[in-house]
Amino acid sequence: MYKLLLVYNDREGNCNVPHGHKEYGKNRLGVWLDTQRISKKKGTLYVERINRLEKIGVVWNVLSKQWDDMYTVLVKYKEREGNCNVPHRHKGDGGNLGLWLNRQRIKKKNGTLDAECIHRLEKIGVVWDVLSKQWDDMYTLLVKYKEREGNCNVPKGHEEDGENLGNWLRKQRANKKKGTLVDAECIRRLEKTGVVWDVFSQQWDDMYTLLVEYKAREGNCNVPRGHEEDGESLGRWFNTQRIQMKTGKLVDVERIRRLEELGIIWKLR
Repeated sequence: MYKLLLVYNDREGNCNVPHGHKEYGKNRLGVWLDTQRISKKKGTLYVERINRLEKIGVVWNVLSKQWDDMYTVLVKYKEREGNCNVPHRHKGDGGNLGLWLNRQRIKKKNGTLDAECIHRLEKIGVVWDVLSKQWDDMYTLLVKYKEREGNCNVPKGHEEDGENLGNWLRKQRANKKKGTLVDAECIRRLEKTGVVWDVFSQQWDDMYTLLVEYKAREGNCNVPRGHEEDGESLGRWFNTQRIQMKTGKLVDVERIRRLEELGIIWKLR
């Protein structure tokens, strides 16, 4: 069998014989080699045989060798891309690097990843909780937007540094509404930055404030339909409130009360 292993090595360039491989269709070389590994592990394999097998490149701990090989591929990826954010389906140098890295994250989470492996992966910048890292990156962009614009009213499709910040913030609001944004710390950080969860409610309040200012200046709420206040179409908004009241679509009792307190006349001649 050793001679068959030499034949395999000459042909393939290595001794990584698959477990079920048969040389010449009948000799179970893969099973035989695995048996040598087991004997080596138990301490029952003769030293002379160990030396001969090692001389031709037999690896005793196959999983360790495979891990080292994939780690080397990851290092190359890091050198080329500048990070370890490997896409899940990315393949490189003959191995599914993305899938392998995802398995390491799962093992780390389950507590089954060797401490030395963890150390080596962290040393080159592997992020264990990818979603958390992505969230932090997007939050940083939101803070940047707030510092520049003075608010967190990010338009729906707005991109910041190539990332769709508008859609991300919209998703945070949707998750908050559905109760799936369960991380209290995320909610706290967003609120601290000035994120408004109910955008439509905030917009209504802003327009109402402009109406209050108009009333204080003009002495009434008879806003012309085309009138603008601080760059906002207050007249059109006010007319919309009347129409909604007339058609029964203005159902928020609190809003009706606040408007009537200002002296709103719903039906104009």
